[in-house]
Amino acid sequence: MINDVERKMALAHGWFNDNCAQCMRCLHAFDQEGALAEALRLGEDLASSDLSDELKAYLRVRLHYVKTQARRIGATPEESSAERAKLVDYLEQTDDCELAAQARLILLIQTRVLQLRDEGIEYPAEEFHRHYFAVANEMKTNELDLHIATWGYLNRDEGILGRVFGEITVNPGQFQTSFVWQTINLAYQLVRARAAVKDIVEMVKVLRTIRHWHFTEKLLWHECRELGLVTVEVDQALRKKLDELDASGGEFAQYEERTQRIRKS
Repeated sequence: MINDVERKMALAHGWFNDNCAQCMRCLHAFDQEGALAEALRLGEDLASSDLSDELKAYLRVRLHYVKTQARRIGATPEESSAERAKLVDYLEQTDDCELAAQARLILLIQTRVLQLRDEGIEYPAEEFHRHYFAVANEMKTNELDLHIATWGYLNRDEGILGRVFGEITVNPGQFQTSFVWQTINLAYQLVRARAAVKDIVEMVKVLRTIRHWHFTEKLLWHECRELGLVTVEVDQALRKKLDELDASGGEFAQYEERTQRIRKS
């Protein structure tokens, strides 16, 4: 039975999905001007929508996060770091609306993980676990799972990786499902010292945008090369995939139907 929070999230995400497609396209095409213009339009549309005040508060937090992503396009490392620091300050503010407070918490986790990955800013295990276990089950998405797995990989925490891998395998969700599943799978197998060339091949297959590749390259590719998993065949397949994405502009569906389980842990 769908509970009240799940019903509200379905309404909020339905609005977001119906209205944000063009903004997401601009983000994935690294079109800062277009993304910021779309984000401004979305804020105006949200204010005039017939959604409840509670859902508007939740979605305003989501849109603030999107605006920060847009402002970081083309930024220098120093400018990007400053934008993320301002975002953390915003997300750490208290919120009287519980749904908005949960959105702040989820996006705070994601931003702190990216600061750890890109800038080496510490995200201690005690603080991370306090944040993670404060997220309501009904609010968790596989976008969050991807960032949780990133923290687990960077900290070589097999327990966290196993937990999130199990959750997304049973309930894969619809947000960029194939890419998220394969990224978490590869990270988990690397930490378990069980990664194989097949895992790399499957990862290359599901790349849908250049942003996907950038995420994978930053997080996992160095270790894959060190382990000898990036074979000549993998390199060729990757170059072909990147050429395809470059030629197509990397157009993709933000949400997908459920993916099949590809490999048992």
